[in-house]
This record gives sequence, C-alpha cells and structure tokens, in this order.
Amino acid sequence: MCSRSCSYSSNALIVGALFLIIVEINQTNCNSILPPKPVPASGSSVASLKLHIDNDGSGSSGSSSRSDEDSPVTTSATPPVVVTLSGSTTVAPGTGGGADLGGQIPLERLPSNTLLKYTAYKDVSILHFRIPTDTRTACFSFKAYEESKSAFQRVCQPNDITLHLKAGSYPVISPENITFPKHFLSADERFEIHNLQFKSDSVTRRLSIDGPHPGNWFAVAFISWTDPNNERIEQQGLAPSCETLLMSEMAVTRIVPTILNAQSSHRGTLGTNQTEPASYKLFVPSGIAVVTWRLQITRPCNDCSDVIFFVQAHALPTHKDYLQNGIICPNQTGELSIEFYPQESAWHYVDLDFL
Repeated sequence: MCSRSCSYSSNALIVGALFLIIVEINQTNCNSILPPKPVPASGSSVASLKLHIDNDGSGSSGSSSRSDEDSPVTTSATPPVVVTLSGSTTVAPGTGGGADLGGQIPLERLPSNTLLKYTAYKDVSILHFRIPTDTRTACFSFKAYEESKSAFQRVCQPNDITLHLKAGSYPVISPENITFPKHFLSADERFEIHNLQFKSDSVTRRLSIDGPHPGNWFAVAFISWTDPNNERIEQQGLAPSCETLLMSEMAVTRIVPTILNAQSSHRGTLGTNQTEPASYKLFVPSGIAVVTWRLQITRPCNDCSDVIFFVQAHALPTHKDYLQNGIICPNQTGELSIEFYPQESAWHYVDLDFL
C-alpha cells in the first residue's frame, strides 16, 4: 500500500500494527491501561499493534475463547487482560478495541426554554451541551410546543422553529441572508453548523451526529424569521396569546478505545461480523510533523474483505471527517505503512473495520 512521503526534517512518530491469526498471552502481571506519556521531541517513538484477523468473529488464547455476543469491556465475566512483557503491551483476544458501552447513555436534559420570534440575535434562546471524550455518536432530541396564556383560548397554531447547533462556540447565523464579511473564516475552517427546521407541534425531532468533537456544544433556537413586510397586521388583544416552549436533551454512545503507548506492542482481535470498528487512541506530542502507522499481516486472510483505516484528531473519525484514510488488503503479507500529518499535542483516534 502506498502512502505519501514526507521530507520534513522534524521528528516523526511511528506507530506499528501487526495482524496475527493466533494470539498467545500470559495472564499474569496484569496492569490497567494508562494514557501514554508525551514522547520527547528529540527522538522518534515506536508502538506496535497486533491484531487477530478473524472471519467468524472468534479468537483463542490458551484455553480462553469468546463469541461476538460477549461484552468485551464492561459486562464480560472476564475483564480485559493487559500484560506487560519486555516493554510490549498485549491485550488478550476478546478485548478488542473500541468496545461499545452498551447503547445510548442519557446525559443532559435541559429546562424548557421560551422561544421568541427572530428579529435580531438577541432574540435567540441559547442551549448548552457538553459531550464527553470517546463519544461515537451524540443524539440530540428537541420538542417544541405551544402553550396558551389565555383562559378563554386554548388552541394555538404551531410556529415554524429554526435551530442551529455547533461545537466549540455559538453558531454564527444570518436568517436574513446577509452576506458575511470577506475576512470571515470559510466553512471549511470552522466547525460544521447542524440545522433543524420543524414545527412547534409537540413532535420530537432528533439529530444524530457521528464522531462529535468533545467538549462544549451550543445551539441557538428561535421562531423562524419572516419578512415584516409580509406579516399580517392584527389588533392587540385579538390575536391568540400563546407561548412557544422548547424541550431539549442529549444522549451519547461511548466506546472504550484501546490506548497505544509509545515503544509498545499491542495484540487484539478484528472480526468480520463485529458491529463496531476496532478503535485505538494515541497521543501525539508537540514537535511531531508526521506519524507513520506501520502494519504487518503475518498470515493472510483470503476470505476477508478489505480493511479500511481512518484516523482523526480529538474525535473519532467518520467516513466524511478524517485526517487520513486507507484501504488494507488482508490477503497480502509484508509490512505496510500509512503516513498522516497529525495535530500537535492532541489525542488521535484510529478506526479499523471491514468494508
């Protein structure tokens, strides 16, 4: 497999991966997985990952075995076995990488917010969420409804609601379609703004985001802007007296990625019938210009489909949001390498999955 060459003179971080068909492990001297220490910028670092490619989802290690129905990290009777042998970190078959914590975890339910008709940014209601690290998917739920403030009129017509959601800061919006300044950052240089248009009809709308950036997320919501010149003039006191309210909540699906340490070798299992990618996490310190992911298939798998490689900084990669990707043929032998340009002093996530 070919990857881009790099002529940088600064340091390189090298991460290795080995695909094995059988994994043997000594289940003594168990240690918990710890975040890697930052690597000094004066030298390169080497970490290796050993994976068992399996086309039926099973693996063996001595007398131990597992099926895909086992919960590898959280509910399995046998916890992940991590052994340090001659500077190599080894994970027993069945622990894998990127274990799902088991469905969505409700995290935040916000108090109801009163929505106003948009005339300026001061009219928006601001919602704040916080997404934890190692989140595979964040699911936001919004329900707007009308509440009558008059004892004589109980029926309120639903309004059009607009909602914008963004990571890191408040969404910058222009409901009136005003042109942004020329020096304003382009969309490619900013976090994506996710938009929803719906009615205040008490129906729940959901917005699912894969690989969300961890940390603060902000949403602004309001009754949709309309051109004042097109609005009907009504006498005060005769129009319905209604209040538009918005309920919001967030749930997340998290994983437990396998952490790769510098100067270490890692073993695991990649099965063709697993529902989630094998996920790995590594820290790239400052002063690193290029990272080389080394991968060796020691025994080819002719019946397996291609393996796809994705890497992303700060958050789990998706099929449209990643630093680098590559296709790996599991029926070949020899060492492969994939180079990517990292973000300094940041955690990076690698996903391996069958196509």
